[in-house]
Amino acid sequence: MLGCITPALAASSSIHAAVDWTTSLRNVSTAATIEVDVMPHLGRTPEGGSFTGYYTALSNLGAAYVRFAPWVGYPRVVVAELEKADCSGRGSSWNTTLLDQVVSDFMTAVCGPRAADGECDGGLSVVPQLSTMPAWMYEDDGTDHTPLEDPWEYPDKGMDYYVVHRQPLRDPSCREMARYAARYVGWYTMGGMTDECGVRHESALRYKWPLLSVLNEDEYNTAPEGGVQYTVCWDAWREEIAKVNPQIKLVGPEIAGGPHGIREARPPSSLAAHSSLGSQLDYTLYFLNGSHHADGQPPPFVSLHLALSGAAAAAHTEPARPPRAPVACPERRLARASQVRRTISSPASTHGAPRWPRRSRARGSRWLRARSSS
Repeated sequence: MLGCITPALAASSSIHAAVDWTTSLRNVSTAATIEVDVMPHLGRTPEGGSFTGYYTALSNLGAAYVRFAPWVGYPRVVVAELEKADCSGRGSSWNTTLLDQVVSDFMTAVCGPRAADGECDGGLSVVPQLSTMPAWMYEDDGTDHTPLEDPWEYPDKGMDYYVVHRQPLRDPSCREMARYAARYVGWYTMGGMTDECGVRHESALRYKWPLLSVLNEDEYNTAPEGGVQYTVCWDAWREEIAKVNPQIKLVGPEIAGGPHGIREARPPSSLAAHSSLGSQLDYTLYFLNGSHHADGQPPPFVSLHLALSGAAAAAHTEPARPPRAPVACPERRLARASQVRRTISSPASTHGAPRWPRRSRARGSRWLRARSSS
């Protein structure tokens, strides 16, 4: 049961809610799971933690609906197209060299050694999120969003330095973004994708993604707010992704409080807290209203974020568990991060991006230098 207090309700002297616990309306199942955010040690670098510890723990977890978030702080890793396609010249800028290995490790740890063939052992599952969008999809906000040259360098300008805040999309219909999302889905779940210039590129990856989360916590604050633009994008994503992989269902709105459904610092007063919760509810209700969607139907899956803090959360501890046997990490097929750093300063390619190390021609990653079909 979810309770939300709006400012109007907060003004009342008392609120009484009667719950009939004798009548069963439906059975509800729950699953304890985690979210994996892309951080440097997931790229097998020495920064930020132990890759072996991460991989072993994730392999032993045995959880369903494990979340995967390609996060905003490392755009050279998580953004597949840092430049808009130029079909009359350089073609597509698609580059998933580093992300492919991170995804491979994640999927193998959760689903087993045949994850790339669409298998997921033991009834387990994943729910990836696609949240960091190419900056060129948004109107200019006057800020430099050039990705750092070192793909794993911690951004001193803040984790969201690549995010274009509070600017409208260049394509308000969100079709441009939706086609990008569909290419991402095709690359990882359907063996390859066709770029914006009509050129087909094969990945041989067929990961099983039953669900895909659309964006994250309204980090871009894209106008019109209050769930309006988000709902337009969610519908566009659903239609474009269905053309590529009709089995995938979308999840939203992925918000976490704030005046428009966005994440913000802890409210300084109870009244501000009530306002934050009320606005989050309004955002969600707009999204849930079937009349606001292109097909007239409410979305089948809803996801909201909640972060716990304070003495009660800090004091909570889990009982100790016996140690488990170590898990062997899969063989690395990509160049190590140190090799990336050595090549990152090499002369730029014809479209101004650094030259990335190529992986073997096993599966997945390569930097596409496509040309438009004649």
